Amino acid sequence: MVKKLGLLVVLLISYLGGDLFASDLKVKRIWDKKIPNGLLYVAGDLSPRPGVVLLHGSEGGSARSLTFMAMELANEGYTVLVYCYFNCWKKSGDKNETLKDIELASILKDLKTFKESKYVSNKFSIFGHSRGAELALGLSSYIDPKDSPVATIAHAPSDTFTGYYNSDWKNSKCWICKKGENVCKKTELRWNKKCGGISPNEVYSHPDWKTKSSWKIKGVTIPYGKRIEIEKFKKPVLITHGLEDRVWSVSRSKRIVETLKGANLPVEAHYFKNAGHSFVKESEWERRSLVLKFLKKNLK
Repeated sequence: MVKKLGLLVVLLISYLGGDLFASDLKVKRIWDKKIPNGLLYVAGDLSPRPGVVLLHGSEGGSARSLTFMAMELANEGYTVLVYCYFNCWKKSGDKNETLKDIELASILKDLKTFKESKYVSNKFSIFGHSRGAELALGLSSYIDPKDSPVATIAHAPSDTFTGYYNSDWKNSKCWICKKGENVCKKTELRWNKKCGGISPNEVYSHPDWKTKSSWKIKGVTIPYGKRIEIEKFKKPVLITHGLEDRVWSVSRSKRIVETLKGANLPVEAHYFKNAGHSFVKESEWERRSLVLKFLKKNLK
């Protein structure tokens, strides 16, 4: 019981990004005003180290879902930037933002700033999860080669630029049934305006929004469904995906791998049996081991 409680405390502190956990592991958290939407995790003596940029998924940056991963990578000798591209400053009770109109050019500028940081030894990798993986591949396809990461990692990515999303769309409290609780069919539910944002009904019925992805490049919206031209990125790519993924089909990753292999570009892919969109237990530890090996091979 005591051991379980101790582990719970450590994980809680990790999730909250607490200084106690960072101090114990000799990792410093640094906010660089040049990258206002990011938080740096720098190990030990603050000397320049290979960099890793972590990109969250559709849960948004406020969920702090990457804190433990950032601590782990910093302890492995990397300077880590946990980068938030939407829903960054949400407090308890605030409405969730909709993932839309994200400007890639601004993020590319921040990546260049990170690469040139005094904490980074000029080499860095991008590592994204889900919508963050889509973003990682998209950034890699648009980035200037001289500012490029030396490798990109994508877990459960899409091979195309996809559309608007709000995590409240799956929140039962954001849907009203006039007949009573748990009585209505899905088609009879109405959006609760108290949840704010855009309802999926608006998105899917609007002729313009159905053609728009969540992303822009230099002010121009990237069309929904446009293929990510990852073959423009000439560096190594690592893909991981669960074969039982019901969010993004593994076929998306397989098309990415096929494209890269067809262009004779370096790609490493691992597909996990009995694993879905988010990994747990053995699958997650195996995936993390593969990530560390890939980073060591390409960054150090």
